[in-house]
Formats: sequence, structure tokens, C-alpha cells
Amino acid sequence: MNKPILLDTHAFHWLALGDEQLPVRLRSAAVGAPLYVSAVAAWELAIHVRKGRLTFLPTLPVWFEQALVALPAKVVPLTHEIAFQGEALPAFHGDPADRFQVATALVNGYRLMTVDGKIEAWAKKGPGKALGLTLV
Repeated sequence: MNKPILLDTHAFHWLALGDEQLPVRLRSAAVGAPLYVSAVAAWELAIHVRKGRLTFLPTLPVWFEQALVALPAKVVPLTHEIAFQGEALPAFHGDPADRFQVATALVNGYRLMTVDGKIEAWAKKGPGKALGLTLV
């Protein structure tokens, strides 16, 4: 069985939509793998809706639930362990959503699917590599 994958917010959104902005190699890696989404992704998507950057029909909560079923994926709650790990990430940039998603992957031993260049750079060298963060 494939090691579980945590989809970051963009990966979840694009994979659920079948959007080609998500590279083929990442879409292929999701096939047959257990998929997870941090509860933080719901919060981050809600921020984008509030700011007018994204719209979901009929509503974000309905779309989110339908996307979970369609992929299928399960939501990982934000726990105190994840919160502490997120704050303790060394030399990581300040975006709280990114911190919590990276911490969720680390705490649960999931591979992280992301197209975020900052996360990719952090994971491939220095602290991220030392902590054992694995990217898809």
C-alpha cells in the first residue's frame, strides 16, 4: 500500500477540480494512495472566498464535503501536537497555514503534496530534510 499523502490546500483544490495546474506526476501519485487534507485547508479556502479570490458552488462547505467524498480523502483535525510542531518548525516562513500543513504531515508520518516553492525548498535541504519531511 502507498504511504498516505497529505494534500496541501492548492493540491486538494486542484486535484478535486481535475485542474491541470497540479502537475501530472502529482496527480498520478494520488491514484490509489490514501489521501488526507488538513482541517486548516478549509480555513484557508474560506479566507480566499472572503477575499473574493475563489468561489465554490453551491457553497464552500458543500463543495468541500463533496470533494472529500469524490477523491476520496479524509480530514485531519488540527491538534495541539500539530500546533506545537507548527510553531517549532526551524527556519520556516511565517504563513500559519503552511506551518500547520507541514506539521500535520510530520506528526502523522504522511508525505506532503505541494506546489509551494518555499515548502519544497525547505523540505529538500536543511531543516525540512533533517526533520524527515517527505514530499510527493
